[in-house]
Amino acid sequence: MFPSFPPTIYPAAFCIGVIASFRLPETGRFWLWAGLFAVLSGWLLRAWRQGCGVQAAAFALWLAIGAGYGIARTQYALSQQVPLQNRVQPVRLVLTVSGLPEQDAQGRVRFEGRAETEDGRRYTLVFSDYAGREWHAGEVWQVQARVKAAVGMRNAAGFDAEAQALANGWDGSATLGAQRFRLPENGWRRFSPDAWRARINAGWMRAAARFPDGAGLMSALAVGSRAALSAETQAALRPLGLNHLVSISGLHIGMVAWLAAWLVQRLLLLLPKMPVSPRGWAAAAGVAAAVFYAALAGFGVPALRSVAMVAVFALAWARQRAAGAWQAWQLAMAVVLALQPAAALSAGFWLSFGLVGALLWVSAFRLPEKQSWRAKLKTAVRAQWAATLAGGVGTVALFGLLPVFSPLANAVAIPLFSWLLVPLALVCSVLPWDMPKLFAAQIGEWVAHAVRYAGAHLPDVAFAQAPAPLVAAA
Repeated sequence: MFPSFPPTIYPAAFCIGVIASFRLPETGRFWLWAGLFAVLSGWLLRAWRQGCGVQAAAFALWLAIGAGYGIARTQYALSQQVPLQNRVQPVRLVLTVSGLPEQDAQGRVRFEGRAETEDGRRYTLVFSDYAGREWHAGEVWQVQARVKAAVGMRNAAGFDAEAQALANGWDGSATLGAQRFRLPENGWRRFSPDAWRARINAGWMRAAARFPDGAGLMSALAVGSRAALSAETQAALRPLGLNHLVSISGLHIGMVAWLAAWLVQRLLLLLPKMPVSPRGWAAAAGVAAAVFYAALAGFGVPALRSVAMVAVFALAWARQRAAGAWQAWQLAMAVVLALQPAAALSAGFWLSFGLVGALLWVSAFRLPEKQSWRAKLKTAVRAQWAATLAGGVGTVALFGLLPVFSPLANAVAIPLFSWLLVPLALVCSVLPWDMPKLFAAQIGEWVAHAVRYAGAHLPDVAFAQAPAPLVAAA
């Protein structure tokens, strides 16, 4: 009567529960949900008594735990947001800049910061400075700002400002006034990831005087900031389907982790025999490199997913056990949703896990094994088409656009970015000299020119909904 489930599917049950919690009706009907919970509890008790349904009961239990956890965390996040007010009055805040400021074409500067009010309440806000002044990560200021709640127009088929704020952990937004006073900083802030990102970005900005787009591209690959990329270059990325490459993506994090593990393993083989297996040290190096690179990205959803999957595979590889790809995929999703349940509201969550799921589905991915170059090429072609079809449906559904030439552009750009530009950006970022940054920025400038030329001649196609043939093929 009760189906049997393998224990490895329990993380998936938790994820389904968390995601389902965001599909509940908006109105709070306590007795309805209490009744449903009572029915589920009775079903679990019956399954437990019959013995044959213990695994099914555990699956349902994890489903209920996920839904309850998602509801509780979301309700707590909503209670911590800026309250809705009839009139927005200027208030005094102690502002700590935490994100990298970005300036748009109109001169407005936007950044994320932590704010504390005079009565001790603390918020994470997105600040806008229409005066275009300089702000740096780690700085502490006393400012006057108009703080607004995280609200927006209800539009099921368009951009949802409230969902974006909840998914990113923003408690509201603020518009900065003219007055600001610099306050003493905590000396330890210089060692924070935000301060590292700011120093690395400043180094690339010195190279931007000669190679503006090249330095902006390297900064985007090193710390995830697109502020220095020209509007023309960013617009050219869309019809090529290359937006995911001009950032610290999961692909890049996985590549950096693999490279770090490979280098450590090769170095250890040159040393005398050690009591600890080189596999353990190499796996630890890969995970450490992934965590460090993800910290430079601000630990976004793709970064969290990649770190979680790298950690699972590294542990299995170090213990010389086969690591099931779907198990790692489920565990990574469970980790992301446990840390930030509202990530399920972001487009990046679905594109990130959806594309990786498509790759796993077609390639039956396992830990790296020896294969012929023909088998590797065949797997690469299948994976590229799977990502194109699944990503195409997702892109049309979320953004209404389809980059038709994405497969060809990605086939050329992925190896170029992963094996040349990203390592170059990381190595030059940690070097204290400007000459290597100028060399890397010049290469980035050539790539940016090629992207702009291709983007200007290869259009994308707009759709109200995903075409039926594309959905069927996917």
